[in-house]
Amino acid sequence: MQLRGHHLLCLLGFQGHGYSASFIEKMDELSMKYQDPDQDFPIKITSHADQICRSCPFVKGKNCGINPIVDQKLREMDQRILHHLGLQSEHTYNKAFVLARISKTVKPNDLDVLCKGCVWKKYGVCKEAIDELNKELPQN
Repeated sequence: MQLRGHHLLCLLGFQGHGYSASFIEKMDELSMKYQDPDQDFPIKITSHADQICRSCPFVKGKNCGINPIVDQKLREMDQRILHHLGLQSEHTYNKAFVLARISKTVKPNDLDVLCKGCVWKKYGVCKEAIDELNKELPQN
């Protein structure tokens, strides 16, 4: 799986909202796989459009095509999240390792800063998902 930084958190809280039917379908497929505790697989972190972005009607090549400001804000969000998690773009990590890092380092209220500017944050589902993950995984 190839994901950009903010999608490492988005996939945990996905609840069926999206930009288009094809985007929602892809997000649903990937979130089910990402949240399945019986599956572990490599995740390559990318700094450009990933498997989820490619299903978005606004993507233009490797970038968000809504406008350059939105694209820059998404890149900044990716970097904040990767920095917080101690992960690097263009590296590959196992899903179990990524989820353990999220559980160890992210608390629900951290999303107020990490996901600043996210249009989906207002639904609160990501905070709930982080809370659930923190209950499920040891935070050594």
